[in-house]
Amino acid sequence: MTAHKWVAFCLMVLGCASNKSDVVDTGAADADADTDTDTDTDTDTDTDTDTDSDTGGVDEPDWTELDAAIEAEMEAGWIPGLGVAVIADGEVVLARGYGWADVEGEVPVTAQTPFMLASISKTFTGTALMQLVEDGLLELDTPVNDRLPFVVDNPHTDSEVITLRHLMTHTSSIRDRWAVWGELGDPEALYTYGDSEILLGTMLEGYLIEGGTWYSEDNYGADLPGETYRYCNMATALAGHLVEMVSAVPLDTHSELEIFEPLGLTNTGWHLADHDASMVAIPYANTGGTYTPYGHYGYPDYPDGQLRSSAADMARYMLAYDLGGTLDGAEILSPESIDEMFRLQVPDVEGTQGLFWYWSTEFGGELIGHSGGDYGVATSMYLDPESGVGVVALANVDWTSRTSHAMTAIQSLLFEVGREW
Repeated sequence: MTAHKWVAFCLMVLGCASNKSDVVDTGAADADADTDTDTDTDTDTDTDTDTDSDTGGVDEPDWTELDAAIEAEMEAGWIPGLGVAVIADGEVVLARGYGWADVEGEVPVTAQTPFMLASISKTFTGTALMQLVEDGLLELDTPVNDRLPFVVDNPHTDSEVITLRHLMTHTSSIRDRWAVWGELGDPEALYTYGDSEILLGTMLEGYLIEGGTWYSEDNYGADLPGETYRYCNMATALAGHLVEMVSAVPLDTHSELEIFEPLGLTNTGWHLADHDASMVAIPYANTGGTYTPYGHYGYPDYPDGQLRSSAADMARYMLAYDLGGTLDGAEILSPESIDEMFRLQVPDVEGTQGLFWYWSTEFGGELIGHSGGDYGVATSMYLDPESGVGVVALANVDWTSRTSHAMTAIQSLLFEVGREW
C-alpha cells in the first residue's frame, strides 16, 4: 500500500460487495493489492466473545444461528472484529458486535465500538453541506472560489468554474496524487499516528495553490469540471472546508452540533481525540492469518475518510435517511434534500453517482450507500429505499479477496434478516 484510501480500489478489483465503491485512480492495479494467500493457515480469530446488541428497545430475537454464520465467515475471511447493524420497517432491528476490537488486549467488539469508517465519512460531509444549502448559505452550483480565501485554478484549463456539485460528484477535475500521503509510519508522510497536527485549510492551500508544499500540476486533470468522473478525496476535503468558510464553524464542530447530537450518535467523532482510544477498534493487517496492528492514525484531509463510528450509531444515521431526514423528532435534513442527494447527478458522466452517495445493484435490490477502505479498514453501508432495509458492516482489517468474500456473505445474511423482519 502506498497511499491513504487507495485500498478502496481493491473493492472493485477483488469483487467486493459494491459495483462501484471507493474507486480511485492509481494508474494501475498494484500487484500487492491482495496480501491474502490461499494456504490453509490456522486462523483462530476467537470470535466466541460476548456479542452486544442495541435495537432501541425492540425485544431481542434469538440470533444464535446468525451469530454462528457470521463468526464462520469472519474466520474464513480473517476478520478480527466486526460491528453490524440492520434497519427495517422504520426501526433498528439488529446492532451487534463480534470478535475483537483489540486482539492482544482481548477487548471485544460491541454494538457501541467505534470503527474508522474511511470513505463512508463522505456521506456525513455531504449531510453537513446540504444542511447549509437548506439554510441558504450555499447552493450546489456555487462556484467554490466565491467562498474560499484562496483561488483554486486548474493549470491545464482556462476559465474553468468548479462548483460544490462538482466536488460532491467527483467531477471537479481535482485529482488525488497518492505519493503526497506517503506510507503510514514514515515520519515525513501525511499519514500520522493519532490525529494530524496539520490544519485542513493548510493542507488544502498547500495542495491546490501553485507554490504550495504539496502542489503539483498533477493535482489536476486536463478536463473541464463536469466532463469526467474521477473519484477524489481531496475534492471531498475541499467541500468539507467550505462548511467552515460559509458558517465560521469547522466541519467537525458543525457535525457534532447538527448531526451527532440530534441523532444521539454518542460514539461518533471525526478525530481520535473525540473517543476513548482504548475502546476504538484497532486497524489490523492480516497476512497468512496473523494480525498485525497498524495503530490508530489520521491525516489532515479528515472530511474524506477519518470519521469513526459504531454499528449502533450508523444504524441510527441510516435510519434517519430512510425516514426522510427526521429521527425521534430531530430533523437533520428535509425529505427534499435527501431526494436530491440520492438523485443521479451526472448520468451522462457516471450513471450511479448521487451527492457523495452512490447507487449499486446487489443483494437483491437497488441500493444507495457507500463503502470504505484504508489501512486496516473495510466498511460498507447500503440502504434499499424501496423496502426500507439497510445494512452496515464495519471491520477492522484490510480489504483482501478473503475479506471481500466474507463481507459479501455477511451482508447477504443481514439483508435477509431485514427483508424477513
